[in-house]
Amino acid sequence: MNESMTYENSIGGGAESGPSTGDRRRRAAALALGILCALLIGCASSTATPTAKVSPSASHSASLTPTPTTKPTPTPTAKPTAKPTTAKPTAKPTAGTTPIARVTFNNMELDALGDPNHHSRTFTFQTDGKGPVSVEVVKSKGGATRLCLSADGGTASCHYGKTPGFPLATATTAHSTWTVQVISAGNATTPIVDVAMSWPTYNPKITLTHGRLQGSTTTGVPDELNGFSVTFKPLGAGNLAVSAHWTTIITDIDVMLANVSSSPSVNLNEKQYKGVGKISPAYTHAVDQSKTYRFSLRNLDADNYRPDLTADISFP
Repeated sequence: MNESMTYENSIGGGAESGPSTGDRRRRAAALALGILCALLIGCASSTATPTAKVSPSASHSASLTPTPTTKPTPTPTAKPTAKPTTAKPTAKPTAGTTPIARVTFNNMELDALGDPNHHSRTFTFQTDGKGPVSVEVVKSKGGATRLCLSADGGTASCHYGKTPGFPLATATTAHSTWTVQVISAGNATTPIVDVAMSWPTYNPKITLTHGRLQGSTTTGVPDELNGFSVTFKPLGAGNLAVSAHWTTIITDIDVMLANVSSSPSVNLNEKQYKGVGKISPAYTHAVDQSKTYRFSLRNLDADNYRPDLTADISFP
């Protein structure tokens, strides 16, 4: 009994007077366990891969640096095209600006269709470049006329009437040869006409064929069957040139050049050829573009046979 009491008192007395060896051991164990846990947790924390954090300065720097964008490729500015240069004019004007020559054959009597030896008075000229061609009977007395026009040997187109004409024909090639034929439209009538012609050319020249050269001193033979008379205006300064030949006869010929720019006309030059069958070399005389001229060729002898006349007339 006393022994038991002693044992309990010793236990109780130890609690009051200081920790017992068991308490110290438990505390030491708990402390060691805490230290161990602290160490274990600290090690785990120090060995864990840290989460990357953007420092304030780095974040600020990133926000200020603009994200580079692709620069747009500049559209190249088209270079201005070179101004077109104006071609220098050639020695001769271009097509469509060719000078226009004008002639009128005056007071020419035509053959009647019923005449067994009838011929059309025929005129031939050449065009240079494109341009208007006009052929017209501008004056007539004594009956209707048949006027025909063709180019480069093509089929002739014919008009009939008191004053027939082709006022709106057109040359469309570099060079074309035009043929004009004029004759009475009746079997018995012999109209007396003025035939006016114009065409684009640099060198005006016209040929008359099947003209008449009957002498004018014989009674009853009209002057209108004796040679020809032509009015023209030069395109520039230079020389008129006229050559002629005829059939059947040798005769005396008179040629005359007059200025008909105003009325009355003024005779500029007259020349006679004795006992000839042609005018060769050609008759020439100076002319200029400021005046209008008339040239005539006449047979001075009595009527003899029926000469068929061909003449070439050229002017500047």
